[in-house]
Amino acid sequence: MNYFKEFAVPALVLTIICLVVSTALVASNNLTAPMIEKTNLEQANAARAEVYPAASEFEKIEANLTEEGAEVYKASDNSGVVITTQTQGYGGDYVVMAGIDKDGKITGVKVTSNSETPGLGTKTTVPEYLEKYVSKASKDEISGVDNVAGATISSTALKTCLNTAMDIFDTVKGELE
Repeated sequence: MNYFKEFAVPALVLTIICLVVSTALVASNNLTAPMIEKTNLEQANAARAEVYPAASEFEKIEANLTEEGAEVYKASDNSGVVITTQTQGYGGDYVVMAGIDKDGKITGVKVTSNSETPGLGTKTTVPEYLEKYVSKASKDEISGVDNVAGATISSTALKTCLNTAMDIFDTVKGELE
């Protein structure tokens, strides 16, 4: 029995296969990463333009935010901001993007990610319901919007995200001057 042929050669062949496959994966990642990043940026800007239609270009504000997952982008003409916040919903993370103009009024709301119960909790993500928050300018006005019947946790998650967005707006509104 030849030890080298029986044990070393198969191990060497598997090692070479692993190296070739790993190299191919790295190469394909390097080729596709810039295209994926560009596509993600275009989709995010389209969503921002949806909630803040007065602007088409946005730039990120590097603010000292304590909220996990929060992002702030201001319109290139300084007319308002788009704030993304998240909280825990019924089924998991609930992520909301809100446009807020210079006067502190909500211009649009979009739920960008959620794991709510289909047909019940997801009713908080339909445009007809989200429209109720447009033009609201305070936490009191936000809390005054009726919850979706049977989806109290999801409705509360949406309101929590919007209230957080209003708090963040208060800290970054000086950037719009």
